[in-house]
Amino acid sequence: MTDFVLLFPGQGSQKPGMGKDLYDTFPAARDVFDDADAALGTSLSTLCFNGPAEELTLTHNAQPALLTHGAAVWAVTRDRLANRVRAAAGHSLGEFTAYYAAGTLSLGDAVRLVRRFSAISKSPSSRSARRRLPKPG
Repeated sequence: MTDFVLLFPGQGSQKPGMGKDLYDTFPAARDVFDDADAALGTSLSTLCFNGPAEELTLTHNAQPALLTHGAAVWAVTRDRLANRVRAAAGHSLGEFTAYYAAGTLSLGDAVRLVRRFSAISKSPSSRSARRRLPKPG
């Protein structure tokens, strides 16, 4: 049997319509989107499925949307793949989806965390702190 490594994408791969086919086809994916909506207190699923793209690409929306989409894909494939997955990783934001897939974060905690992280990382004090970091080399 083949072993697998899960690799989840980072911000930039979001687009309106993402996850709609999963939601409509698989109860496990529907549960993930519904749980993310409940955890955030807003209809993230509607934004994922219908856009508009300008709103979906805002960091505070894109990050939880991508995490939720990755979690939905994992929910659909988990029963068939879980015993063959050897590692989970992610590019940038995808790291949090990997934590969820590995079972170290609940979905609710993960979407709330990335929503908060995106707010902190766009704050003026965060940008100012990054400018003060010394450049390598």
